[in-house]
Amino acid sequence: METIVLRTFDTTFSASILLTRLQAEGIQGYLRDDYNIGASPLLSNASGGVKLEIDVRDAERAIVLMEEFQEDYLRLAICPVCRHTEFTHVTNLLEPNIVVKILSKMFGKKAPLNIKSTYKCGHCNYESETLPSNFVGQNEDTITDDRTD
Repeated sequence: METIVLRTFDTTFSASILLTRLQAEGIQGYLRDDYNIGASPLLSNASGGVKLEIDVRDAERAIVLMEEFQEDYLRLAICPVCRHTEFTHVTNLLEPNIVVKILSKMFGKKAPLNIKSTYKCGHCNYESETLPSNFVGQNEDTITDDRTD
């Protein structure tokens, strides 16, 4: 069986969630480097993270499923400011800082991409690097205000 790395993760927990969701849809796969990172999380960057590998023949379907999972997840997040559920995932390409530019020129290398990923409420424009922890269907007594003032 020829496999590909579908996605990499910083934690075994996140990788396991996606693997379980894919398996529920009939796509078999496994995690690589999960034991190393589980034993020593500081190794995550050095080893390239936990890798979710699947059969190359399932890749196209798995990508579509991952996008559906992400959309479902975004639909359930409640904005801590306006209480609406209209989040979108926004990816912005940032300009490299001056030090990176200078070093890139000195060594003749292209500056690495600097990508910032955020979640934005389509109703009030609240923006955060992580999704709020409040979701539709959650008991109202447990909902907290995620804003940092």
